Amino acid sequence: MPEITIIHVALPSEHRILEDIKHRAAMAWESDRDYLQAHPEAMSISLRQIEDGHIHVAERQGKQVGFYVVIPRNDGDIHLDGVYVDTDAWKLGIGRLLVSHAGIYARTCRAHALYVTSTPNSVGFYEACGFQNTGQEKTVFGFGFTMRKNLAS
Repeated sequence: MPEITIIHVALPSEHRILEDIKHRAAMAWESDRDYLQAHPEAMSISLRQIEDGHIHVAERQGKQVGFYVVIPRNDGDIHLDGVYVDTDAWKLGIGRLLVSHAGIYARTCRAHALYVTSTPNSVGFYEACGFQNTGQEKTVFGFGFTMRKNLAS
C-alpha cells in the first residue's frame, strides 16, 4: 500500500521542526552554503506567517517532511516563497505535491497565477511542475529566475 502524504496548515508548535527542515534542505546545495553560513537568519521562518496560515506542511507517517510558504501579491496572484522538502524525503514526489497544493490554495484565493523566484539549482524542478521562466532578478544568492504558473482551469 502506498504511503499517504497529508498536507495541513502549519501550527505554531511546528515552527522549530520547519526551520530544521529548511536548514537541511537549503544546506544540501553546496553552491548556497557559504552564504547561508554567513547569514543564518536566512534559515529562519516567520512565526507570523505560520499564524496567518501562509505555511502548509506535508506530513508522512506522522512526521513533517516538507512545507511551502505563500505570500499574497498586490495584483491578486500568489508568490510561492519557498518549497522545502527534508533531504531524506527527496525524490518521493513530495515537492510536486506541495507545488500542486500551493496551486489549489492560490485558486481558492482567486489568484490567476502562482509565481516563484527560483535559484538555478531548482529551476528544472519548477519547470517540471509547470512553471515558465519569465526572466531573471537579483537575489541574495546572486540571481534567480522569475517563474510563473498559469492557474486557469
